Amino acid sequence: MFVAPVMMSFFRKFESLYSLRIVGYIDDIALILLLPLAFRGVRFLLSNRHGNLLLMCYFLFLCAGCISGILENVSPKQMIFQLMLEVKLPMMVCIMLGLKEKKWYLQTYFNFSKYILLGSLPLIFWQLLGPDSYHSFFVTGADKAMFHLPGGNVLERCAGIFWFPGELAFYSGIAFIYFFFRWQSKRSFSCNIWMLLALLVLLSSMSRLEVVGTFFGVMFSLIMSVNQQKKKIMYGQYILLLIPTIMLLIPLFRQSYEQLQLYDIANSNASRVVFYYYSVVLAGMFFPFGAGLGTYGGQAALLFDSNLYHQLGFDMFWWFRMRIYLNDTFWPHILGESGIVGIFFYLCFLYILWRVAVGNLKFARRPEHFFPDFFEVSRIGVAVCCWVFIDSFAEPIFYSMRILPILLFLVYGLERRNQVSQL
Repeated sequence: MFVAPVMMSFFRKFESLYSLRIVGYIDDIALILLLPLAFRGVRFLLSNRHGNLLLMCYFLFLCAGCISGILENVSPKQMIFQLMLEVKLPMMVCIMLGLKEKKWYLQTYFNFSKYILLGSLPLIFWQLLGPDSYHSFFVTGADKAMFHLPGGNVLERCAGIFWFPGELAFYSGIAFIYFFFRWQSKRSFSCNIWMLLALLVLLSSMSRLEVVGTFFGVMFSLIMSVNQQKKKIMYGQYILLLIPTIMLLIPLFRQSYEQLQLYDIANSNASRVVFYYYSVVLAGMFFPFGAGLGTYGGQAALLFDSNLYHQLGFDMFWWFRMRIYLNDTFWPHILGESGIVGIFFYLCFLYILWRVAVGNLKFARRPEHFFPDFFEVSRIGVAVCCWVFIDSFAEPIFYSMRILPILLFLVYGLERRNQVSQL
Protein backbone atom coordinates (compact mmCIF):
# COMPACT_ATOMS: atom_id res chain seq x y z
CA MET A 1 0.00 0.00 0.00
CA PHE A 2 2.96 2.34 0.54
CA VAL A 3 4.61 1.29 -2.72
CA ALA A 4 1.62 1.96 -5.02
CA PRO A 5 1.72 5.81 -5.10
CA VAL A 6 5.53 5.77 -5.48
CA MET A 7 5.29 3.32 -8.41
CA MET A 8 2.58 5.38 -10.08
CA SER A 9 4.65 8.55 -9.84
CA PHE A 10 7.89 6.88 -10.98
CA PHE A 11 6.28 5.27 -14.04
CA ARG A 12 4.87 8.62 -15.15
CA LYS A 13 8.42 9.93 -15.64
CA PHE A 14 8.81 7.65 -18.69
CA GLU A 15 7.29 8.63 -22.01
CA SER A 16 6.49 5.00 -22.91
CA LEU A 17 4.46 4.49 -19.72
CA TYR A 18 2.95 7.94 -19.21
CA SER A 19 0.14 7.41 -21.72
CA LEU A 20 -0.91 4.01 -20.30
CA ARG A 21 -4.23 4.52 -18.52
CA ILE A 22 -3.54 1.79 -15.97
CA VAL A 23 -0.58 3.78 -14.60
CA GLY A 24 -2.94 6.52 -13.46
CA TYR A 25 -5.11 3.99 -11.63
CA ILE A 26 -2.43 2.11 -9.65
CA ASP A 27 -3.38 4.13 -6.59
CA ASP A 28 -7.09 3.23 -6.94
CA ILE A 29 -6.42 -0.46 -7.65
CA ALA A 30 -4.32 -0.74 -4.49
CA LEU A 31 -7.09 0.94 -2.49
CA ILE A 32 -9.71 -1.52 -3.80
CA LEU A 33 -7.49 -4.47 -2.80
CA LEU A 34 -7.35 -3.07 0.75
CA LEU A 35 -11.15 -2.77 1.08
CA PRO A 36 -11.54 -5.85 3.36
CA LEU A 37 -9.53 -3.96 5.99
CA ALA A 38 -11.91 -1.00 5.67
CA PHE A 39 -14.90 -3.06 6.82
CA ARG A 40 -13.10 -3.82 10.09
CA GLY A 41 -12.36 -0.11 10.50
CA VAL A 42 -16.01 0.82 9.87
CA ARG A 43 -17.08 -1.52 12.67
CA PHE A 44 -14.65 0.26 15.01
CA LEU A 45 -16.00 3.71 14.08
CA LEU A 46 -19.64 2.66 14.48
CA SER A 47 -18.91 1.29 17.95
CA ASN A 48 -17.31 4.59 19.05
CA ARG A 49 -19.10 7.88 19.80
CA HIS A 50 -16.38 10.00 18.18
CA GLY A 51 -16.27 7.58 15.26
CA ASN A 52 -20.00 8.10 14.65
CA LEU A 53 -19.49 11.85 14.73
CA LEU A 54 -16.59 11.54 12.26
CA LEU A 55 -18.71 9.58 9.76
CA MET A 56 -21.67 11.93 10.23
CA CYS A 57 -19.58 15.02 9.44
CA TYR A 58 -18.27 13.47 6.24
CA PHE A 59 -21.74 12.26 5.24
CA LEU A 60 -23.16 15.78 5.68
CA PHE A 61 -20.30 17.20 3.60
CA LEU A 62 -21.20 14.79 0.77
CA CYS A 63 -24.88 15.67 1.15
CA ALA A 64 -24.14 19.36 0.62
CA GLY A 65 -22.42 18.68 -2.72
CA CYS A 66 -25.11 16.22 -3.85
CA ILE A 67 -28.02 18.53 -2.92
CA SER A 68 -26.49 21.43 -4.86
CA GLY A 69 -25.68 19.10 -7.78
CA ILE A 70 -29.33 18.01 -8.00
CA LEU A 71 -30.60 21.60 -7.68
CA GLU A 72 -28.21 22.82 -10.41
CA ASN A 73 -28.98 19.88 -12.77
CA VAL A 74 -25.41 18.52 -12.76
CA SER A 75 -24.96 15.35 -14.84
CA PRO A 76 -25.44 12.22 -12.65
CA LYS A 77 -22.31 10.66 -14.19
CA GLN A 78 -20.31 13.76 -13.27
CA MET A 79 -21.57 13.69 -9.68
CA ILE A 80 -21.06 9.94 -9.20
CA PHE A 81 -17.50 10.10 -10.56
CA GLN A 82 -16.54 12.86 -8.11
CA LEU A 83 -18.41 11.11 -5.30
CA MET A 84 -16.23 8.02 -5.80
CA LEU A 85 -13.15 10.21 -5.33
CA GLU A 86 -14.55 11.95 -2.26
CA VAL A 87 -15.11 8.69 -0.36
CA LYS A 88 -11.40 7.80 -0.65
CA LEU A 89 -10.42 9.72 2.50
CA PRO A 90 -12.88 8.01 4.90
CA MET A 91 -12.01 4.70 3.22
CA MET A 92 -8.31 5.25 3.96
CA VAL A 93 -9.13 6.15 7.59
CA CYS A 94 -11.08 2.89 7.91
CA ILE A 95 -8.29 0.88 6.26
CA MET A 96 -5.75 2.18 8.75
CA LEU A 97 -8.12 1.44 11.65
CA GLY A 98 -8.59 -2.08 10.31
CA LEU A 99 -4.86 -2.87 10.19
CA LYS A 100 -3.35 -5.28 12.64
CA GLU A 101 0.31 -4.90 13.69
CA LYS A 102 0.21 -1.14 13.10
CA LYS A 103 3.67 -0.68 14.63
CA TRP A 104 5.16 -3.08 12.09
CA TYR A 105 3.58 -1.13 9.22
CA LEU A 106 4.96 2.13 10.56
CA GLN A 107 8.46 0.71 10.80
CA THR A 108 8.12 -0.78 7.30
CA TYR A 109 7.07 2.59 5.90
CA PHE A 110 10.10 4.41 7.31
CA ASN A 111 12.46 1.68 6.17
CA PHE A 112 10.89 2.17 2.75
CA SER A 113 11.40 5.95 3.04
CA LYS A 114 15.14 5.32 3.43
CA TYR A 115 15.15 3.60 0.03
CA ILE A 116 13.22 6.55 -1.43
CA LEU A 117 15.84 9.00 -0.15
CA LEU A 118 18.76 6.88 -1.36
CA GLY A 119 17.12 6.17 -4.73
CA SER A 120 16.42 9.86 -5.28
CA LEU A 121 19.99 11.02 -4.60
CA PRO A 122 21.61 9.97 -7.93
CA LEU A 123 18.67 11.44 -9.88
CA ILE A 124 18.94 14.70 -7.94
CA PHE A 125 22.66 14.96 -8.73
CA TRP A 126 21.96 14.12 -12.38
CA GLN A 127 19.27 16.82 -12.63
CA LEU A 128 21.51 19.44 -10.99
CA LEU A 129 24.71 18.60 -12.88
CA GLY A 130 23.25 17.69 -16.27
CA PRO A 131 19.74 19.10 -16.54
CA ASP A 132 19.59 18.89 -20.34
CA SER A 133 20.38 15.18 -20.50
CA TYR A 134 18.11 14.51 -17.50
CA HIS A 135 15.10 16.24 -19.06
CA SER A 136 15.72 14.63 -22.45
CA PHE A 137 15.60 11.19 -20.77
CA PHE A 138 12.58 11.86 -18.51
CA VAL A 139 10.58 13.69 -21.16
CA THR A 140 7.18 13.56 -19.43
CA GLY A 141 8.37 14.50 -15.94
CA ALA A 142 6.62 17.50 -14.36
CA ASP A 143 9.93 18.79 -12.98
CA LYS A 144 10.73 21.43 -15.62
CA ALA A 145 9.33 24.30 -13.57
CA MET A 146 12.14 26.43 -12.19
CA PHE A 147 12.53 28.20 -8.85
CA HIS A 148 12.96 31.88 -9.69
CA LEU A 149 15.31 33.91 -7.50
CA PRO A 150 15.30 37.71 -7.16
CA GLY A 151 17.53 39.10 -9.89
CA GLY A 152 16.41 36.71 -12.61
CA ASN A 153 18.42 33.63 -11.66
CA VAL A 154 16.69 30.23 -11.70
CA LEU A 155 17.26 26.94 -9.90
CA GLU A 156 16.21 23.41 -10.82
CA ARG A 157 13.38 21.92 -8.78
CA CYS A 158 14.48 18.34 -8.22
CA ALA A 159 11.99 15.46 -8.33
CA GLY A 160 14.20 12.44 -7.54
CA ILE A 161 12.38 9.20 -8.36
CA PHE A 162 9.06 11.04 -8.59
CA TRP A 163 7.16 12.65 -11.43
CA PHE A 164 6.72 15.98 -9.63
CA PRO A 165 8.97 17.84 -7.12
CA GLY A 166 6.06 18.25 -4.70
CA GLU A 167 5.91 14.46 -4.27
CA LEU A 168 9.61 14.32 -3.39
CA ALA A 169 8.98 17.14 -0.89
CA PHE A 170 6.13 15.15 0.65
CA TYR A 171 8.14 12.00 1.32
CA SER A 172 11.32 13.78 2.38
CA GLY A 173 9.36 16.18 4.63
CA ILE A 174 7.61 13.33 6.46
CA ALA A 175 10.95 11.47 6.70
CA PHE A 176 12.63 14.54 8.19
CA ILE A 177 9.90 14.87 10.84
CA TYR A 178 10.19 11.19 11.73
CA PHE A 179 14.00 11.12 11.97
CA PHE A 180 14.07 14.43 13.85
CA PHE A 181 11.89 13.12 16.66
CA ARG A 182 13.68 9.74 16.59
CA TRP A 183 16.94 11.63 17.00
CA GLN A 184 15.46 13.62 19.87
CA SER A 185 14.51 10.48 21.76
CA LYS A 186 17.42 8.18 20.78
CA ARG A 187 20.24 10.68 20.10
CA SER A 188 21.72 8.12 17.73
CA PHE A 189 24.23 8.95 15.00
CA SER A 190 22.27 7.06 12.32
CA CYS A 191 19.10 9.11 13.00
CA ASN A 192 21.18 12.27 12.70
CA ILE A 193 22.50 11.19 9.28
CA TRP A 194 19.05 10.22 7.96
CA MET A 195 17.57 13.47 9.28
CA LEU A 196 20.18 15.58 7.48
CA LEU A 197 19.78 13.54 4.28
CA ALA A 198 15.99 14.00 4.36
CA LEU A 199 16.45 17.75 4.90
CA LEU A 200 18.82 18.10 1.93
CA VAL A 201 16.45 16.13 -0.32
CA LEU A 202 13.52 18.27 0.87
CA LEU A 203 15.39 21.51 0.11
CA SER A 204 16.39 20.23 -3.34
CA SER A 205 12.70 20.08 -4.31
CA MET A 206 12.42 23.88 -3.83
CA SER A 207 8.80 23.35 -2.75
CA ARG A 208 8.17 26.41 -0.61
CA LEU A 209 4.93 25.42 1.09
CA GLU A 210 6.17 21.90 1.90
CA VAL A 211 9.37 23.28 3.44
CA VAL A 212 7.41 25.79 5.54
CA GLY A 213 4.94 23.06 6.54
CA THR A 214 7.73 20.74 7.66
CA PHE A 215 9.35 23.27 9.97
CA PHE A 216 6.03 24.61 11.25
CA GLY A 217 4.86 21.06 12.05
CA VAL A 218 8.05 20.32 13.99
CA MET A 219 7.89 23.61 15.91
CA PHE A 220 4.22 23.23 16.79
CA SER A 221 4.71 19.65 18.00
CA LEU A 222 7.67 20.72 20.15
CA ILE A 223 5.50 23.42 21.75
CA MET A 224 2.69 20.95 22.42
CA SER A 225 5.17 18.54 24.03
CA VAL A 226 6.11 20.80 26.96
CA ASN A 227 4.36 22.35 29.97
CA GLN A 228 2.80 25.83 30.02
CA GLN A 229 5.86 27.60 31.45
CA LYS A 230 8.21 26.22 28.81
CA LYS A 231 5.69 27.04 26.09
CA LYS A 232 6.01 30.77 26.83
CA ILE A 233 9.80 30.55 26.51
CA MET A 234 9.51 28.63 23.21
CA TYR A 235 6.99 31.12 21.81
CA GLY A 236 9.49 33.92 22.51
CA GLN A 237 12.33 31.98 20.87
CA TYR A 238 10.24 31.28 17.76
CA ILE A 239 9.17 34.92 17.44
CA LEU A 240 12.80 36.05 17.69
CA LEU A 241 13.68 33.52 14.99
CA LEU A 242 10.70 34.37 12.80
CA ILE A 243 11.27 38.13 12.53
CA PRO A 244 14.74 38.01 10.88
CA THR A 245 13.62 35.08 8.71
CA ILE A 246 10.70 37.10 7.31
CA MET A 247 12.99 40.08 6.69
CA LEU A 248 15.38 37.87 4.71
CA LEU A 249 12.51 36.45 2.66
CA ILE A 250 10.88 39.81 1.80
CA PRO A 251 12.52 39.89 -1.68
CA LEU A 252 11.05 36.44 -2.42
CA PHE A 253 7.62 37.57 -1.22
CA ARG A 254 7.79 40.61 -3.50
CA GLN A 255 8.79 38.47 -6.44
CA SER A 256 5.95 36.00 -5.77
CA TYR A 257 3.52 38.92 -5.56
CA GLU A 258 4.56 40.12 -9.02
CA GLN A 259 4.93 36.65 -10.53
CA LEU A 260 1.50 35.44 -9.36
CA GLN A 261 -0.14 38.78 -10.25
CA LEU A 262 -1.73 39.05 -6.81
CA TYR A 263 -2.54 42.68 -7.57
CA ASP A 264 -5.12 41.38 -10.10
CA ILE A 265 -6.29 38.04 -8.69
CA ALA A 266 -9.16 37.49 -11.12
CA ASN A 267 -6.76 37.62 -14.08
CA SER A 268 -3.69 36.01 -12.50
CA ASN A 269 -1.53 33.66 -14.58
CA ALA A 270 -1.27 31.32 -11.57
CA SER A 271 -4.08 28.75 -11.76
CA ARG A 272 -4.17 28.17 -7.99
CA VAL A 273 -4.75 31.88 -7.30
CA VAL A 274 -7.58 31.96 -9.84
CA PHE A 275 -9.20 28.84 -8.42
CA TYR A 276 -9.11 30.25 -4.89
CA TYR A 277 -10.64 33.53 -6.04
CA TYR A 278 -13.50 32.00 -8.03
CA SER A 279 -14.28 29.42 -5.31
CA VAL A 280 -15.25 32.35 -3.06
CA VAL A 281 -17.28 33.82 -5.92
CA LEU A 282 -19.10 30.49 -6.41
CA ALA A 283 -19.75 30.11 -2.68
CA GLY A 284 -21.60 33.43 -2.84
CA MET A 285 -23.38 32.71 -6.12
CA PHE A 286 -24.63 29.28 -5.03
CA PHE A 287 -25.07 29.94 -1.32
CA PRO A 288 -25.11 27.84 0.86
CA PHE A 289 -24.49 24.46 -0.86
CA GLY A 290 -22.10 25.43 -3.67
CA ALA A 291 -22.23 24.77 -7.41
CA GLY A 292 -22.63 21.01 -7.11
CA LEU A 293 -20.43 17.94 -6.87
CA GLY A 294 -18.18 17.45 -9.90
CA THR A 295 -18.41 21.00 -11.27
CA TYR A 296 -15.31 22.86 -10.09
CA GLY A 297 -11.65 22.20 -9.34
CA GLY A 298 -11.85 18.39 -9.20
CA GLN A 299 -11.11 15.48 -11.49
CA ALA A 300 -14.75 15.16 -12.60
CA ALA A 301 -14.89 18.83 -13.67
CA LEU A 302 -11.80 18.25 -15.83
CA LEU A 303 -12.95 14.93 -17.29
CA PHE A 304 -16.48 16.12 -18.13
CA ASP A 305 -15.35 19.63 -19.18
CA SER A 306 -17.57 21.40 -16.66
CA ASN A 307 -19.68 24.12 -18.26
CA LEU A 308 -19.09 26.25 -15.15
CA TYR A 309 -15.54 27.03 -16.32
CA HIS A 310 -16.83 28.59 -19.53
CA GLN A 311 -19.45 30.59 -17.65
CA LEU A 312 -16.72 32.02 -15.41
CA GLY A 313 -14.61 33.00 -18.42
CA PHE A 314 -11.76 30.52 -17.88
CA ASP A 315 -11.21 30.34 -21.65
CA MET A 316 -9.04 33.47 -21.40
CA PHE A 317 -6.37 31.59 -19.36
CA TRP A 318 -3.61 29.80 -21.29
CA TRP A 319 -3.46 26.97 -18.74
CA PHE A 320 -7.19 26.32 -19.13
CA ARG A 321 -6.94 26.18 -22.91
CA MET A 322 -4.10 23.64 -22.55
CA ARG A 323 -6.14 21.71 -19.94
CA ILE A 324 -3.38 21.72 -17.33
CA TYR A 325 -3.39 22.63 -13.61
CA LEU A 326 -7.18 22.18 -13.50
CA ASN A 327 -7.20 19.80 -10.51
CA ASP A 328 -4.10 21.20 -8.85
CA THR A 329 -5.87 22.57 -5.77
CA PHE A 330 -8.04 21.19 -2.98
CA TRP A 331 -9.85 23.77 -0.85
CA PRO A 332 -11.20 25.79 -3.81
CA HIS A 333 -12.76 22.57 -5.08
CA ILE A 334 -14.41 21.87 -1.69
CA LEU A 335 -15.71 25.43 -1.25
CA GLY A 336 -16.80 25.87 -4.88
CA GLU A 337 -18.66 22.56 -5.14
CA SER A 338 -20.10 22.17 -1.61
CA GLY A 339 -20.31 25.76 -0.48
CA ILE A 340 -20.14 27.11 3.07
CA VAL A 341 -22.09 24.15 4.45
CA GLY A 342 -19.86 21.55 2.79
CA ILE A 343 -16.55 23.11 3.79
CA PHE A 344 -17.82 23.54 7.38
CA PHE A 345 -18.52 19.81 7.75
CA TYR A 346 -15.28 18.88 5.99
CA LEU A 347 -13.32 21.03 8.47
CA CYS A 348 -15.27 19.41 11.32
CA PHE A 349 -14.18 15.99 10.00
CA LEU A 350 -10.53 17.08 9.93
CA TYR A 351 -10.87 18.74 13.35
CA ILE A 352 -11.95 15.42 14.90
CA LEU A 353 -8.85 13.75 13.42
CA TRP A 354 -6.76 16.64 14.75
CA ARG A 355 -8.25 16.21 18.22
CA VAL A 356 -7.18 12.57 18.13
CA ALA A 357 -3.57 13.60 17.38
CA VAL A 358 -3.51 16.31 20.08
CA GLY A 359 -5.31 14.05 22.56
CA ASN A 360 -2.70 11.33 22.02
CA LEU A 361 0.13 13.78 22.75
CA LYS A 362 -1.51 15.33 25.82
CA PHE A 363 -2.14 11.85 27.20
CA ALA A 364 1.40 10.63 26.37
CA ARG A 365 3.21 13.51 28.09
CA ARG A 366 1.59 12.86 31.48
CA PRO A 367 4.15 11.30 33.88
CA GLU A 368 1.83 8.42 34.80
CA HIS A 369 1.31 7.54 31.10
CA PHE A 370 4.82 8.21 29.83
CA PHE A 371 6.33 5.59 27.53
CA PRO A 372 9.15 6.76 25.20
CA ASP A 373 7.75 5.05 22.07
CA PHE A 374 4.20 6.34 22.71
CA PHE A 375 5.44 9.88 23.34
CA GLU A 376 7.58 9.82 20.19
CA VAL A 377 4.74 8.55 17.97
CA SER A 378 2.34 11.13 19.42
CA ARG A 379 4.75 14.00 18.72
CA ILE A 380 5.27 12.83 15.16
CA GLY A 381 1.49 12.47 14.74
CA VAL A 382 0.86 16.12 15.66
CA ALA A 383 3.73 17.33 13.43
CA VAL A 384 2.61 15.40 10.33
CA CYS A 385 -1.02 16.50 10.82
CA CYS A 386 0.12 20.15 10.80
CA TRP A 387 2.28 19.42 7.78
CA VAL A 388 -0.40 17.75 5.68
CA PHE A 389 -2.98 20.47 6.44
CA ILE A 390 -0.57 23.17 5.24
CA ASP A 391 0.29 21.08 2.17
CA SER A 392 -3.41 20.75 1.30
CA PHE A 393 -3.43 24.44 0.30
CA ALA A 394 -1.14 23.55 -2.62
CA GLU A 395 -2.35 20.12 -3.79
CA PRO A 396 -5.29 17.68 -3.44
CA ILE A 397 -3.36 15.51 -0.97
CA PHE A 398 -6.47 14.06 0.70
CA TYR A 399 -7.24 12.03 -2.45
CA SER A 400 -3.87 10.30 -2.53
CA MET A 401 -2.69 7.13 -0.80
CA ARG A 402 0.40 9.12 0.18
CA ILE A 403 -1.65 10.24 3.19
CA LEU A 404 -1.77 6.69 4.62
CA PRO A 405 1.30 7.04 6.90
CA ILE A 406 -0.16 10.23 8.42
CA LEU A 407 -3.39 8.38 9.22
CA LEU A 408 -1.37 5.43 10.50
CA PHE A 409 0.36 7.66 13.06
CA LEU A 410 -3.06 8.75 14.35
CA VAL A 411 -4.59 5.30 14.66
CA TYR A 412 -1.43 3.71 16.10
CA GLY A 413 -1.20 6.53 18.66
CA LEU A 414 -4.85 5.91 19.53
CA GLU A 415 -4.20 2.17 19.89
CA ARG A 416 -1.20 2.78 22.18
CA ARG A 417 -3.28 5.28 24.17
CA ASN A 418 -5.92 2.60 24.83
CA GLN A 419 -3.22 0.08 25.76
CA VAL A 420 -1.51 2.46 28.22
CA SER A 421 -4.81 3.50 29.83
CA GLN A 422 -5.53 -0.15 30.64
CA LEU A 423 -2.23 -0.65 32.50
